[in-house]
Order: sequence, then C-alpha cells, then structure tokens
Amino acid sequence: MVSEGKSTDYLNDDVSRERVVLSATVIASLQSRMKDEQNHIGDLSREVEKLQKEIEKRKGVVAKIKDLLSPIRQIPQEMLVEIFSHYIQLQNAEVKGPDFGVLGRKCVYRRLLPVVLLSLICSQWKQIVDTTPRLWTQLRIFVYNWFYPVTPPPQTVVVKWIQRSGSLPL
Repeated sequence: MVSEGKSTDYLNDDVSRERVVLSATVIASLQSRMKDEQNHIGDLSREVEKLQKEIEKRKGVVAKIKDLLSPIRQIPQEMLVEIFSHYIQLQNAEVKGPDFGVLGRKCVYRRLLPVVLLSLICSQWKQIVDTTPRLWTQLRIFVYNWFYPVTPPPQTVVVKWIQRSGSLPL
C-alpha cells in the first residue's frame, strides 16, 4: 500500500498497480487532471479529424491533376472516335449471341454493348460517345431461341439508340 504523496506520483506504472489510500484533495486533483487529459484527447481527436478531412481533400486535388495529366487526355477527340469505332466493329464482329463466362454465368461486361461500355468509362468518353452518331449505327438485338432466352430491349432504349445515330443509317 502506498501512502499519500503528490498526485503525479500516482501516475507511474509501479504505483498505479498497488492499492493506494487517497485524501479528498488528491482525489480532486486527480479527477481534475483526468478531466484535463480527456479534454486534451478530445481536442487532439478533433484536430486529427480535421487533418484527415484536409488529407482527403488534397487527395482529391491530386487525383484531378493526375487525371488532367494522363496521356489519354492528350489524344484528340477525333482520334478517340476512330479508336472507339474500330473497337465497336471488332466487338460486334466477335459476337454471335449472348456470351457466357466462367462456370456458365453471363459476364456483365461482355453482355454490355460496346458503345454502352465505352460510355461508362468516364464522363469525357460518355460525352464523346453520346454526341458521335456514327458510333450508334449498329444495334444488336438477339432473337429469342430455346438455348438463349433473351429479353428484348425496351422500346425507349431502341428509340434513344436511333436518335443518337442521327441521320446515319443503322
């Protein structure tokens, strides 16, 4: 058992494990110290949270700068349209029916029409794809058969597709 001393004497590891007898003054002093430490912890926690928010904000800025500096951004829109057009033609040439992936499950990205897949990459590509009629001139609609039951696309999708193809033939 430890006898009464300064309140800070009770904070070392050796003494804090022993039974101690404390006066009301020491108890009040330790309670005050504990409240001060808890307040300080709260202040530090708020500061850490503020710094974490600042870090996330700056990470966002870095990501935007990286995006602006990426090599794909240097390719002119006309060149991207050519690349997209060739990609769509290649993908459409390969497709014979609904594609099944590993273990017979349909692969989501293989089920998406190439022009739709391109429009999902980023906002810049979506804008290019949506405003380039020649990319919308091939519409695949699979005919239902017993082996590959396919739900036809909704009428609104077909109408939108035709609108995006502009005056170009399908």
